[in-house]
Amino acid sequence: YMGSLERIRSTIMVALGWVVLGMIIVQVGFGGYGIMVKKFAQDANVNQLVFSLYRDLFCFPLCVVAAVVLEGKLYLPALHELPLFLALGLTGMLGNQLLYIMGIYDSTPNIASVYQPAIPIWTALFVMLFNVEQRPDMRTVAGWLKVFGILVGTGGAIVIILERPKDDTTAKNMLLGNIFLLGNTACMGVYVVLQKVFIFNRSAKTGVPSHWATLPLHVTAWSYMFGALSMAAASLYYVFGGSVTSTSFDSTTNTTSTSNIFVPPKEVIPPLVYAVFVSSGLCYGLLSWANRLVPSTFVTAFWPLQVVVTVI
Repeated sequence: YMGSLERIRSTIMVALGWVVLGMIIVQVGFGGYGIMVKKFAQDANVNQLVFSLYRDLFCFPLCVVAAVVLEGKLYLPALHELPLFLALGLTGMLGNQLLYIMGIYDSTPNIASVYQPAIPIWTALFVMLFNVEQRPDMRTVAGWLKVFGILVGTGGAIVIILERPKDDTTAKNMLLGNIFLLGNTACMGVYVVLQKVFIFNRSAKTGVPSHWATLPLHVTAWSYMFGALSMAAASLYYVFGGSVTSTSFDSTTNTTSTSNIFVPPKEVIPPLVYAVFVSSGLCYGLLSWANRLVPSTFVTAFWPLQVVVTVI
């Protein structure tokens, strides 16, 4: 009996170690994404929505192939499950990714990384709201520390938003960037908790077939499909609004050029490849896998590592 108990404990520790390694890889990947976007995509005057659209369009088939190869075969969602995957696509892909790149454009990768520790705060609030995890026990030191951490993180976000540069134009852009990044972190928190509540927690109340709980890559793939569809629908604003062209000024040659926003320049290829294979396919796949195994608050507790990655 003691031997079997020891083997179980050893298996759990090994699995936990793999989860920790996976979450570190995720934060390194996400941290590098902000730098790539700021260095290449913004300098090339790439539209934020169009960049996010191509990211999701290319990532969806990649995730489908990975899901089929690693999880045995292709599983299709039932009709009544589509609203759930739509909600995951709207929060984890459309809201999270689009607001992040908009925030990067109006601020800096360092500021974006500073906001990322808000994700575990949002997650803690949402899991308490959905009763996924126990509320802080105020009779214990751990309970008070959890509440204190939420309050400190919230206060830090408020201070960043209220901090105003001297230049009015810069101040306006920075304020918008801060608001976008706050929305980005909230969307990611909702995405992780929705996964946990309606897919990976095998509750009879969810109505979701239990096989999704063992198919994290399929969950990621179908979420990306709806993320891509949402991005495409949002992109129709430019088509019907007659804003499919953009104008950029080259300070080295003092010339102005006009281009179609749906035809990305070659400078956008490096961040797009990185976004598809690393920050989307790899990182989101690992997130879903870890969210299946451990509490959502544990999964998102690694987000502050992005600050270190970006600074380095």
